[in-house]
Amino acid sequence: MIRVVTYARVSTIGQETEGQSLQNQERAFMRAIDGATWTRVRTYREAASAGTVEGRVEFERMIAELANTKPAAIVVDTLDRFTRNLREGLNLLEELRGHHVGLIALDWRRDRPIDLDDDRDWADVVAEFTQAEAFRRKLSRTIRRSYEARGERGATKTNKPPFGLVKVGDQLVPDPDRAWIVAEVDRRLLAGESMGELNSWSRSIDPAAWQTRTGVMLAMSNTAYVEAGVRKVQTQAALNSLLATNSARFGLTRRKYELEFTGVFRCECGQLMHSAGVMINGVPRERIICDRRNRAERGHCVFVYAERVAPLWARYTEEISAPGAVERWTTAATVARPERRKLEHRLAAIDQKAAALKERRDAALDLMLDKNPGVVRQVRTALAELDRDESALWASREAVLGELASLDAPTHDVVALAALLPRYGEMYETMAPRDRNILNRALCAALGSHPVLRRLTLGGRGSGKKATYGLDWPGVSATKSRRPSAAGGHHARR
Repeated sequence: MIRVVTYARVSTIGQETEGQSLQNQERAFMRAIDGATWTRVRTYREAASAGTVEGRVEFERMIAELANTKPAAIVVDTLDRFTRNLREGLNLLEELRGHHVGLIALDWRRDRPIDLDDDRDWADVVAEFTQAEAFRRKLSRTIRRSYEARGERGATKTNKPPFGLVKVGDQLVPDPDRAWIVAEVDRRLLAGESMGELNSWSRSIDPAAWQTRTGVMLAMSNTAYVEAGVRKVQTQAALNSLLATNSARFGLTRRKYELEFTGVFRCECGQLMHSAGVMINGVPRERIICDRRNRAERGHCVFVYAERVAPLWARYTEEISAPGAVERWTTAATVARPERRKLEHRLAAIDQKAAALKERRDAALDLMLDKNPGVVRQVRTALAELDRDESALWASREAVLGELASLDAPTHDVVALAALLPRYGEMYETMAPRDRNILNRALCAALGSHPVLRRLTLGGRGSGKKATYGLDWPGVSATKSRRPSAAGGHHARR
C-alpha cells in the first residue's frame, strides 16, 4: 500500500460555505483511494484565499509534518488548487522539493506521481501552471468586460442587494418593507445620533439590518440608495461630509495598509498584523492589531500601542544596519543554503534506514512464533542488534535536526539589502508614517521574514498592571553576531 496525504483547498470562504468545492474534492479523493492501492495517513483542507505560502496555514502544517507522516505522495484534485498564478504556484511547489515526496493531481491521470525533483516533471508542472494562469487572465478579462457592459446599460453589478433594496431583473429598487428604515437612519444620522445607537435601533426593528456600526458607515457612502431613489442627492452629499468629518476626527482615513507598522509584524498565531489610528482622551495614537483578535484562540496580542514596540523595532534595525551588515547577510545567505540541502539529504537517508530497520523488525517478530527454539534464540539476538542500530540511528537523526535548527536563516535578497540598508536610517526619521511603512515592509521582504510580536506578561484593563511586549525575529537573530537580551524578545516567553 502506498502512503498518501490529501490536500484540499477552496480559494474563498464563500466557496466553502456554499458547498461548492471541499466536499467535491473529498468525494474525488475517496473514489481515487477506492480504486488504487493507497492508504491515506492524513487529510489537510483549508478555505481561504492566499497567494503566498505564509497565508496557507494547512499547507505549512502539511510541509512541517512530512517527516512524521512520511507519505509517498501528496494527492490534490487539480494543480490549480494550489493557485492559478504562475509565480505563486512555483513558489508553493518549491517548498515540496527536497522532501522526496511525489505529487498526484487526479485530473492528470498519470500512471505515476509527479516527481518535483525531476527536471522533466518540473517542466510539465510549469507548463500546467502557465496554462492555468492564461485561463485566469482570460477569465478576468471576460468578467471585467461583463461588468463594464452592465455599467454602460445601467444594470446592477451585485447579486447581493444592500439592506433596504431588492433586485428586480438587473436593477436595484426600493424594498417596500425596509426602505423606510434606511431613510429614518439617514435622518437620525444627520440629526446627530451615533452609528452604534442606530445600528442597535435598526436591528431591533429588523434583525436582517446591518450587523455592526461599520455596516451603517458603509451604507452612508453607498450611492446605490441614490440611484434607487431611496436617498436624495442632497442627503448623500450631507452624509459624505459627515463621514469626512468623523474620519478626520477619529483618524480613520488611513485605518489599514498605510500606517507605520501595517504588514510588518507577525502575531503569535501566524497572522500578519495591521495598524489602526485611534483617538484616546483627545490624543491620536496608533495600535498594532491582529486580524484574528475576535476569535476564540487564547494568548493573542489583541493590540499593543505602537510606541511600546517602536524602541524594540529601532534596536533591531540599528543592529541590522550596522557597519558590515551587508557582508554578514551575504555570508549567511550563501553558506546556509547548500549546507541545509546537504543536511536534508542526510536526514532523508536516515529516514530510509529507519524504515528498513522497521521492516526487519516486523519480519523478526513474525519469526518469534516459530516453535523451533534455535530460531527463536537467533531472532532474539537479531532484535537486540536492531535495538542498538535504531538507537544509533535516532541519535544521528537528532544531531542532524539540531544542525538544521541552527541554520534557520531566511532567504535574503542581498541586492535589495545592499541598496536599502545604507539609506534606511537616514530616511526613516524624516518620513511620514505611510512612507515609513513602505520602508519597513521593504526591509522585511529583503530579509525574507517578519518579526513576531509576543506578549511577555499579561495585563490590561482591571489587571492592575501593564502588559509588556517583545519582538522575536529568529531568522534574523540566527545570523547576527550577538543576540539581544530578553527585553528584546528573543529569549523571553510567557
